[in-house]
Amino acid sequence: MAVSAPPTRAGFWHELRASALPLLLVLLLTALAWWPTIQQLADPLADQVGENFGVAASCSSPAYQLGWFGGAVNGGATLWGGSLPATLLAQAGCRLSPALGLSPLQSYLLLGQLLTVVMAALACRWVGFSRGTALLAGLLIATAPCAFSRVGGGHIGLSVLLPVLPALVACLQLRRTMLSTDTTWQMLGTGAIACLLTVPCQDYYTVFSLLLLGASLALLLLLLSADLEQLRNLATRGALFLAGFVAVLVLLFLPKLLAAFAPTGVGVPTSWSTARVAIDQFRYGLLPLTWFIPSHQVMATIATLQKAGIETGSESFFWSTGSLLIPIAAIGAIRRLAQPAASQQRADSAGLADADRRFLAVLLLLTSAIGLLVMTMGGLGTLFAATVTPVMRSLNRFTVFVYGASLLYLLAEFDLWCLRRQALPRSAQP
Repeated sequence: MAVSAPPTRAGFWHELRASALPLLLVLLLTALAWWPTIQQLADPLADQVGENFGVAASCSSPAYQLGWFGGAVNGGATLWGGSLPATLLAQAGCRLSPALGLSPLQSYLLLGQLLTVVMAALACRWVGFSRGTALLAGLLIATAPCAFSRVGGGHIGLSVLLPVLPALVACLQLRRTMLSTDTTWQMLGTGAIACLLTVPCQDYYTVFSLLLLGASLALLLLLLSADLEQLRNLATRGALFLAGFVAVLVLLFLPKLLAAFAPTGVGVPTSWSTARVAIDQFRYGLLPLTWFIPSHQVMATIATLQKAGIETGSESFFWSTGSLLIPIAAIGAIRRLAQPAASQQRADSAGLADADRRFLAVLLLLTSAIGLLVMTMGGLGTLFAATVTPVMRSLNRFTVFVYGASLLYLLAEFDLWCLRRQALPRSAQP
């Protein structure tokens, strides 16, 4: 299926006018949902200023410092300056805080959630979701339970889920590109646009986005290729898409790379080489439980586990709350894949094809499988710790991608239901 053609100028203004009021309503709902949390963050110390990770620290630092905010105080450098978008977002929070009457931390969180809505909606609309469903996707990912749970640990940047839905959408566009007849420049451009929509701001989420794209490419090559010639063609088109994606990614992270690895650079944060305790590996084994425990049941579950002698006080456990949407979506995805594929595929660029929904079902299962490998004892988390580094211990952060893949699949099915309902004769509707 070919990549959707860009809208005409008249179509763009029509889309903007039609989306303006619903988008403002969604942004208002997002702000209201986050407002109680934002009110709790008036104290700058809630932003880990002592560890030099925070927006407040960056407000008192030079506006641009090779991608790092706060310099190298205490031997570390902040992840807020991980990329140019992160730099701009943090500085926007600093500049707007006086006008909004909020602290820099509060301004950053509010702006980050509103930007999450916009970028998620744009990404979903780009691949063919209806306007209403795309805006709903933005609202739901910005108010995800796992976003609120990350605030409790002071890792405010991890509660801004900017790349989650756009990164999953990029996997869908990767599939479309591999099956398209686009030119080399078009495939490179599609990958570049996909990277821009993810707004890479945070190191963990960037690594996980690349992991998903690489796993999707490998799976698509396995499923779509019938012979060596087709395998070569698919691999070439997929490589061009990824080349465009990675080229933009490198540009966005170039200041950080220069700061970390230049001869006169500040080096990488010392937190990247901090020793971790062995009990973390055991806690990783419990992480998939967080996918199925609603937010209001977290404290009761913690109490039950502690009564049984199981310690869960580390950030490696309940700081990435899951949702019942995850098992519901997994069941729906399995049912979708068990059904025969539709005999007719949509040839136009309006809406999602049946093959797109089937891929989103596969993507959900793939993301869940990666999450289990990354987050559990004996899985990829252990292998990574043993062969690469034990530092990336907070792999519960991948939960947001499992939730995002669940959300994207369910909304694709919801979009189909809405389209079918609209197509029904008026007399047949209840």
